[in-house]
Amino acid sequence: MGWLQVTNDTISRTVVWTKAAGAKGKNYGAGFTNMVEASGQAIKPGAAKAIRWGDNSGEVLLTGGGLSTAVTTAASINFNKISGSASDKLKVAIVPGTGLFKGSILNPETGKALKLQGAINQTDNTAFGYFLNGNLSGAISMEDVP
Repeated sequence: MGWLQVTNDTISRTVVWTKAAGAKGKNYGAGFTNMVEASGQAIKPGAAKAIRWGDNSGEVLLTGGGLSTAVTTAASINFNKISGSASDKLKVAIVPGTGLFKGSILNPETGKALKLQGAINQTDNTAFGYFLNGNLSGAISMEDVP
């Protein structure tokens, strides 16, 4: 348990995230210790679009989680839904009131769906989160393509 300081609706701090070896849970039985940058801001609910991309197109990047290489796919946003191509089956829904997202994309190596979740950052029109692939976790980022 810890605390993050919020200043002017903004969070920015280095935090240490740990799980003790042998702690309950099906993942990471050996435990871990990670230093990560926590950042974010208060969501501005009620906007027609939770995030805005210049021409409504962006890019989704998946890394880690047992993938042999990073996966990059083109995406488009239509109000609070992000989608990709028919082959990657990317589908993401953003909840405007909370700024959280959930969705899925096909793992190009197995053809099985990876469940995605995370939060948007309205200040810079990006979104960050994670996915689980078996007992491994990976990172997802979504952003505008200039």
